[in-house]
Amino acid sequence: MPRSAALRALDSRPLSPLVATVLCAAVAAVAWLVALPTSAHAASTTRSGVYCSTSDPVCTNTFAAWRSRPVDITNTFLSYNDWAAIEAPDSWLNPWIANPYKGMALVTVPMLPTSGGTADPTPTLAEGATGSYDSHFVTLATRLVGAGMGSSVIRLGHESNGNWYAWSARTNPTAYIDYFRHAVTAMRSVPGASFTFDWNLTNNVQTWDARTGYPGDDFVDYIGLDVYDFHWGTPAWTPDKIWAYMVAPGGTYNQGLQLWADFATAHHKPLSFAEWGLCGIGANMAGGRAPDDDRYFVTHKLE
Repeated sequence: MPRSAALRALDSRPLSPLVATVLCAAVAAVAWLVALPTSAHAASTTRSGVYCSTSDPVCTNTFAAWRSRPVDITNTFLSYNDWAAIEAPDSWLNPWIANPYKGMALVTVPMLPTSGGTADPTPTLAEGATGSYDSHFVTLATRLVGAGMGSSVIRLGHESNGNWYAWSARTNPTAYIDYFRHAVTAMRSVPGASFTFDWNLTNNVQTWDARTGYPGDDFVDYIGLDVYDFHWGTPAWTPDKIWAYMVAPGGTYNQGLQLWADFATAHHKPLSFAEWGLCGIGANMAGGRAPDDDRYFVTHKLE
């Protein structure tokens, strides 16, 4: 598909514009968003916000003042060193209890720890698919509800179509699906819980069909993508060429923004962007290529 045709299709679709959060900073920013219209008759609603590296509300307040608009959601991450880290330990949770933004948190929750302890030193998706790890997610949900964060968006097992996390779905999508469903069911079972769940991918992974790892409409509230302004190993590509690739990369699966927008619409789910932003020049994650202040990317992302 020609670039202009791809962009027109993306911009005119009934899902409404692919709206996203503005940037946390000019370079290497990470933030959140959601575009909510799911039918021609539904009102368009967006929530936009920011990722701050700490739970200190000063960062979020500063960002809101800078853009002259309140923050609707704020992204935060749990560690995955061990199960205790995934269960929201006091060192993570206590600062959030005092944070005025705790009621609008997007919590990125790992599905597997680096170490599971002596009884299960290397936790796996296959074991999680049996329900063996449900208790950890009950504990997490109980602690979040107790802290006043029971309505958080849970970004469970983020970037599951990549190969850099232990919970990658690509080698065993069936186990991933079953485990995801177990974790969601466990968290929903806690009294007072009203969590919503974001199934999160990274854009433009072309080596397998990530749709085969979709946990199902009953277990997913948002279809999420992480999108940054680069394409790995293409230092000579211009911003418009990179954007065209993000929209419709071609190939066997053609898994770009257009495909995932279509997928979200087909499943009547909002499309979210838990991470999007700019990479600094020479950033490792960009394979040495990024245009620093990329106005082309930001402008087209917000169209």
